[in-house]
Amino acid sequence: MIPLIKKFFTDETAAIGFARALILGFGGAVLSGDVPILEALPKWAGILAMAAAGMIRAGERNPKP
Repeated sequence: MIPLIKKFFTDETAAIGFARALILGFGGAVLSGDVPILEALPKWAGILAMAAAGMIRAGERNPKP
């Protein structure tokens, strides 16, 4: 378990994937309207957040030759 946690905090792709998941979750919460504190935000803010998260690459980068 400890090596998994250590890799999560030291691996760049894991951190990027986590940031992407947070932004996607935020966008989904805005669009769903189920979170009372986020009801004040317009729906386009959720769409924008989800589109921005989609632009973040979450996989391994191609190795340089």
